[in-house]
Amino acid sequence: SRDYETIKNKFRPGHADYTYFKKYGIRDYRGGGRQSARETASRVAAGAIAKKVLENKIGKKFKVVGAVTQLGLLGCNIKNWNNKEIKKNPFFCPDKSVLKLWEKYLLSVRKSGSSCGAIIEIRASGIPVGLGAPIYSKLDADIASALMSINAVKGINIGSGMQSALLSGLENSDEMRRKGKKTLLLTYLHVRDDVLDLYGFQTSRERETFLQLIGISGIGPKLALTILSGISPDKLRNRVIEGDVAAMTAIPGVGAKTAKRIIVELKEKFTKADNDSLGFEELDQTVSGLYRDALNALTALGYKHKHSNQALDKIKQSGELKGELESVIKKALQHLMF
Repeated sequence: SRDYETIKNKFRPGHADYTYFKKYGIRDYRGGGRQSARETASRVAAGAIAKKVLENKIGKKFKVVGAVTQLGLLGCNIKNWNNKEIKKNPFFCPDKSVLKLWEKYLLSVRKSGSSCGAIIEIRASGIPVGLGAPIYSKLDADIASALMSINAVKGINIGSGMQSALLSGLENSDEMRRKGKKTLLLTYLHVRDDVLDLYGFQTSRERETFLQLIGISGIGPKLALTILSGISPDKLRNRVIEGDVAAMTAIPGVGAKTAKRIIVELKEKFTKADNDSLGFEELDQTVSGLYRDALNALTALGYKHKHSNQALDKIKQSGELKGELESVIKKALQHLMF
């Protein structure tokens, strides 16, 4: 450390020495004490130990890398991020193309007798799912708390951070994927006035049962979901075939009239079907996917689910349910408009 004698009787703005003195009555003009940034040396040592512990617990697949991405008014190009460059320069910057500019900028700031701040970006990969607790020890909360306890840190952004306010839900959603495998998402898009509601399902059978239910007059998507949350597709089939109104009315939101309507509409379909199909004609994956996409497109255009189904059934019966989606939609519109 250099000689601090010249500031022996001066409190420094931007430092915690005045607050420390008022709180504890201790004045160490040399910059020592718990309010000193020298305290962070212990964090570096603890981090090295934590790294070894994590390697023992979860292996060496995880990686945590930090770098300075902005110095005062000057940023860097994140696209040029190179882990190997970070420790090769005094700025710990991942983009070597800005180093000379940063050096000139920092020298000019120092000559003016001032200083500047910086932004550090930390990237973590290979981290196990499920770390943290649901409420009081959320992983984000613990990370923010730890980082904010470092001297001079004034803000934390996690993920998109404050930029999340500028993003739509679609843009701000986490990506979910299985490595090396295709992921099939079972959804249904329901169009209502100026609102688009997207529903998701765990199994194709659950979704097909949902589609059967909303095809019944007086049953909308929300009630259909309520029914499926109270009874499985297999049990629903059995109750419908048995005409068990009492069992149906035990489902929240289903009254006697609605139960009878479901039984009347679906009993014949379920009775004729085998146990595996639940009344839905088994199509190969390509054709059924094309059918669903066309159905979603037609309902998005404002056509009723029932009428759209009828138009697509006619196309299927004529053997024309194939090819491009646009072609199928045009054929369906011809049936719907005439």
